[in-house]
Amino acid sequence: TSWQYEYYLKDHLGNTRVIFTDSDNNGEPEIIQEADYYPFGMRHDRSVTATNHYLYNGKELNEDLGLDWYDYGFRWYDAELGRFPSVDPIIENFPWVTPYNYAENEPVGHVDLWGLQKGKPPMYQKVFDTQREWRCQTTFDITQAATNNNFWKEAKRAPIFDIGFVYEDAVIRSYGFPLKQQNIKVPPNSTSTKRSVRPDAITYSIALIATPNMGLVKVRGVNGKIIDAKFSADISQKENNIQQAYAYIDILAEAKGLYVGELYYPNAKLSDYGMAVLEYVTPANSLLIETEINSIISYATSRGVVVRQRYTEVEIGYLERIRIADGLDLNAVFPRKTLNQLVRTNWQISPFLRSPLTFDKRPSVEFNWDKYRKK
Repeated sequence: TSWQYEYYLKDHLGNTRVIFTDSDNNGEPEIIQEADYYPFGMRHDRSVTATNHYLYNGKELNEDLGLDWYDYGFRWYDAELGRFPSVDPIIENFPWVTPYNYAENEPVGHVDLWGLQKGKPPMYQKVFDTQREWRCQTTFDITQAATNNNFWKEAKRAPIFDIGFVYEDAVIRSYGFPLKQQNIKVPPNSTSTKRSVRPDAITYSIALIATPNMGLVKVRGVNGKIIDAKFSADISQKENNIQQAYAYIDILAEAKGLYVGELYYPNAKLSDYGMAVLEYVTPANSLLIETEINSIISYATSRGVVVRQRYTEVEIGYLERIRIADGLDLNAVFPRKTLNQLVRTNWQISPFLRSPLTFDKRPSVEFNWDKYRKK
């Protein structure tokens, strides 16, 4: 099977406008798909000759049952109506708009992040980020930024406690989530002493699987990744963090629901397929590889959960702006089952051909000190 490269041209909102290829390698592009959109995403009638479904905002169009809804993560979106058919899960944060709105009715310059709130397109921010200079961020950078903002005197509670919240809020916004922590019950047979936990975010785990007859196939684990931002420089020294980690691992080890391309397998346990991920985001001087964390990593490995650490960077000369940079997996988890068994195909998938979609640098954000400052 031969590969054919397809090239996407997108606009400032991430909308796929043109896809072209060069099938005969003569240097002349051949347009295989075009798409124009009304402001809220409904497509003009144009000739569409390819099967790409990643269109408006780069989101996947689902044509099941003739609904033509886009998958935004937390909700489906109906571009013909310019509305979400379900209520915004965090509508209490936006009392001035309808719970079904898209991007607060500003679709020309904004997108709706994960179906939750208005925001600038990540691609838009990334373009500006390439013009900035960056270095590894340390906890000292964050405390110095707090000093510059007089936050030590104006924090709502204990300053060092609220500085941690400011950091967590920035990290989760960089991912495109709001910081909306919810309690999750810990499985009754958990090693942890905790009965419930509140991760900073829980979302899809995503990987690309290379197959000989289907090309690259996108695999998504439902609630397969827990993201935990940690400001402290001695994470593994705190008993609360250790018990929290065990709880996260047990939750992920029991998570079910796997998409393979457009096929959904609700009973597939993510840890059996290497799709359960605990992702820490920390300043560069935060320590995870210590004596205490070794037992956590060993336990995660035994339960089929990947433990990952990513670092934050700070803009040189401006301590207020950070972004999530690269990271590394702290353990190696080999799938206990193969997707061949699940999908019942002759794909002959090799685990060494999997590519986790996790190490792209996230768009930068600025600290929001006022959110945690005394009124």
